[in-house]
Amino acid sequence: MAVTRGLIAISYCLPPMLMPRSIQVSRLLDHTRRLGWDPVVVTPDRPPATLTLDPVLDQHYHGRFRRAEVAVRTEPKLAWWRALYQPWAAERLENAWIKAAVARAKALIRQEKPAALVTFGQPWSDHLVGLALKRRYPALPWVAHFSDPWVDSPYHTATPVTRKAEADVTAAADALVFTNAAVVDMVMGKYPAAWREKTHVLPHALEPELVPPLKPADGERAGFRLAHVGNLFTGRLPDQTLYAVAMLRDQGRLPPGFILELVANQSTGVGRLIRELGLREQVRVGGAMPYGESLRHMASADALLLIDGEHSGRNVFLPSKIMDYLAVGRPILGATPADSPSHQLLADFGQPCAAPSDRQGLADALSRLLADEVPTPDPRVAIERFGADRVARQFCDILDGLGSTLR
Repeated sequence: MAVTRGLIAISYCLPPMLMPRSIQVSRLLDHTRRLGWDPVVVTPDRPPATLTLDPVLDQHYHGRFRRAEVAVRTEPKLAWWRALYQPWAAERLENAWIKAAVARAKALIRQEKPAALVTFGQPWSDHLVGLALKRRYPALPWVAHFSDPWVDSPYHTATPVTRKAEADVTAAADALVFTNAAVVDMVMGKYPAAWREKTHVLPHALEPELVPPLKPADGERAGFRLAHVGNLFTGRLPDQTLYAVAMLRDQGRLPPGFILELVANQSTGVGRLIRELGLREQVRVGGAMPYGESLRHMASADALLLIDGEHSGRNVFLPSKIMDYLAVGRPILGATPADSPSHQLLADFGQPCAAPSDRQGLADALSRLLADEVPTPDPRVAIERFGADRVARQFCDILDGLGSTLR
């Protein structure tokens, strides 16, 4: 399809940064390009030194969309999400990024006369770049892709400054994108009802071309490997799942050779709890791995573990990892609240879930997996619902609906 329309994108996160946001943004823009748009992404010219990098992932997306790189040199010694707890460091980095990105995007807008602008949080300062551009070019249609909640997130502390920033962005953007209806309800409940009319639900996408070939289960292999692949952090930890494994072990209900693998950037306390529960033979801990390797690791497991957070309010997060899990076609155990988007999605595929704090419920759900009572999700169904080409078409429909082109 011939390219007919220009698209300016603002995304701090892109490969080689090994982050869910880097992967999802690249995936969406790659397939948007295949549908007749020409994305050019304003992004830093080098990632922060503290982030894990994935050169193979970077190579995969090389040349699939244009990059307009800018220099951002006042980096804190902490990653973005940790810098939020060091206001001086976050402010320095945020201001440097916003200033550089706005200047580069203005030059691109003057040169290329794009049809639309899209900003991808996180970090949320990407949307502040969009806000500055919208004020300068009010006729340029702007899509603010939130994905997750901003000031309503239980993982960050909202301030008067961030509350005003979210309100300003929400008011000024021509379209607002979230990954599920629950987060729309949470975020937009604070604002005038009319603003809700410009919201859209766009799910995370899975990429069939990256999924390793599916292999039949190895009937000769002894034991059972349950794998969690992805980040663990305070508020989303496997503590009660570990207690559930210990409970089944003590009751003699674990098969010989059972292994729970936690493949992640580990938070403190996990190793200590494993030792306290005497689970060193049943639990294996490993560090983060490149994205392609992580997919192969998922595909080789007997089942996969999704760990979600449990908060005082409703959990509205839908981790993008769940798409990779569905794509590789392995049974899934969800440690996720009953009213969460993750629980609802896993239920659609017949997968067992229990609240992250429900030790007995997690033990019962794991028992069902071990007894082979859980259906294997059909990757073809997942691809039909969440394939990158389908999600990109939905995104292009949003762009097309914005109407005017900058003259």
